Amino acid sequence: MEDTSRDLTRWQNLTAH
Repeated sequence: MEDTSRDLTRWQNLTAH
């Protein structure tokens, strides 16, 4: 159940740019 957490981190990295 850590897929969402990891996905959020990757997504935030994309949006952070």
